[in-house]
Amino acid sequence: MSRKITFLTLFLWLMTLTFPVIAQQKADTTYTFRFVTQKDMFYVPWNGNDTELARLLECIENNKATILDGKLPLLVDGYCNSQSSEVKNLATAKIRANRVKSELITRAKIKEENFITRNHVTEGDFVTVRLTVPVKETAVTDAEAEARRKAEAERLETEKRAEQERLAEEQRKAEEARLAAEKAEAEKTAQQNTLADTLSETKITTDYHLSLRANLLRWATLTPDLGVEWRICPSWGIAVNGSWTSWSWSDKDRRYALWEVAPEVRYYMGEKKAWYLGAMFKTGQFNYKFSEAGKQGDLMGGGITAGYQLRLNKALDLDFNLGLGYLNADFEKYEVIDGVRVRRGNETKDWCAFHQCRCDIGMEVILTRKNMKARQHINMMGMAVAVLLSSCVKDTLYDTPHPDYGKTAVTADWSARGEGIDIPATWTVTMGDYTGTETSATHTPDHLFAPGSYTLAVWTRLKESR
Repeated sequence: MSRKITFLTLFLWLMTLTFPVIAQQKADTTYTFRFVTQKDMFYVPWNGNDTELARLLECIENNKATILDGKLPLLVDGYCNSQSSEVKNLATAKIRANRVKSELITRAKIKEENFITRNHVTEGDFVTVRLTVPVKETAVTDAEAEARRKAEAERLETEKRAEQERLAEEQRKAEEARLAAEKAEAEKTAQQNTLADTLSETKITTDYHLSLRANLLRWATLTPDLGVEWRICPSWGIAVNGSWTSWSWSDKDRRYALWEVAPEVRYYMGEKKAWYLGAMFKTGQFNYKFSEAGKQGDLMGGGITAGYQLRLNKALDLDFNLGLGYLNADFEKYEVIDGVRVRRGNETKDWCAFHQCRCDIGMEVILTRKNMKARQHINMMGMAVAVLLSSCVKDTLYDTPHPDYGKTAVTADWSARGEGIDIPATWTVTMGDYTGTETSATHTPDHLFAPGSYTLAVWTRLKESR
């Protein structure tokens, strides 16, 4: 019995000595916040983040004075391993840690210096906040803390494996889709090649695409000409041709300028679909001066066309075209006097004759999703044609060879003279720096006046009375 009492007394004495030490021990409290893979946005109401944040804010509030005094720092660790490189992982982990700190600074009213931050490129996509809070009532044993850390590590490892399995499954599905698309494309290409091989060499191909064209005859006369034709089916095509040029020489006394646009609808005939008939419309402007008189104005017309396409190879062909129809030209005549184009009247002419002769070289372009460069070139050509055609080739005409100066005429009316007063034999006109004498009723000075206001004075000398 005495031994039991002695043992109990010794146990109580040891407890008295160790209790203050246990009461002063501290325990790590860890709060974990989850992030979406490869994202740095902190979603509070997601995957339990709201619950963890509420617990952390309560803990901060209970120890706020100690935290603000700098005695209890908040240890923030940012993690990321879902990016493509270590540098990107580290940058994302840093942003995630900063977002969590910003949330705590805003809500708990603490400061940046109350944190100690570290960033990692391993383990997962999360941020942890740890506080070493003094234990008030009970002490947590090292075994319990180790068990809790192991449980947390196992949970993180499970989540990491699940995320890796999800990414692997997505990669497997993407690879299967890619292989299926490549297989379908290969089967389609093989089918097209087989169909092309079975066609006779005497028959035209069934692939009708966009064709870029240039009139060699126009280019030979230094007149740029471009066109495009769309074969909407084997028998029908829609073509649009445009020309533009502007030349002057002999100190601008000679002129050759024009622009034209000519849309055309074609119907192809024959086994090879090489011969065609069409209907064409033409509009444009011109400015010609090859002699003393020049002509500039508008033209418009239309008619029927006929032609033949000679295929050179799979991509190139020669197009011989002849047009017959009506053409109207409404133009002004002019002369060049001292470098000024002076109007000399208007005129309108109509023709019913051959008004188009073309020899085009064409290049077919296949427009598919893979052939984006061809589309870009066609768009650039269309923009260039639009800019060229929008520039007028007609020059400004004037009614006189001195458009910046004027002439005047002064007519004297002597009908209101007094009785017994004769009409003066001579009278004088003064206007600005001009002075002239006249003997008839009208005086036309041979002088050019600049634009402005002038004072006109007319006077005559009186006869001396005796």
